[in-house]
Amino acid sequence: MARIFLARGSVWLHFGNHYLYPGLINAHDHLEMNLYPRLGRPPYTNFTQWATDIRQPDESPVKEIEAIPIGDRLLWGGIKNLISGATVVVHHNPWQRQLGRHEFPVLVPKKIAWTHSLTYHNKVRKPWLSGSNIPFVMHAAEGTDDAAAREFFKHQPKFDFAVLVGN
Repeated sequence: MARIFLARGSVWLHFGNHYLYPGLINAHDHLEMNLYPRLGRPPYTNFTQWATDIRQPDESPVKEIEAIPIGDRLLWGGIKNLISGATVVVHHNPWQRQLGRHEFPVLVPKKIAWTHSLTYHNKVRKPWLSGSNIPFVMHAAEGTDDAAAREFFKHQPKFDFAVLVGN
């Protein structure tokens, strides 16, 4: 055990035999969609195949879940993230006032720019490009096939900043 020296006036909290862990950051979530079960019939080689397969808004269970008020679905997404250890969540859908309320279970930054993906919205506009300090979130090249790779390399010259690709 390390000895910790505190500055004069510091507060020392004793938790006995408990541990304190840092909160995680979920850098990409669709909070209102956390009620969905696994959908579709994998395997898929890219997200476009998956999205086409699961986009059934008039069928069960999507129809029933979408009938739940969005505020309740957002709250469930916040609680699910908190239980998983995330205390900050970057929400990848339009801002809802509830996300900024003090009682919402996780912090959701409001100042972000986002687009769903280059496949569905390939006109990336300012301020999402260079010169902005606002974080930009999108799906990019999600898959293992040539179509996913082509998407990334086709649009990569539009960005003059580092792009992190991963699952």
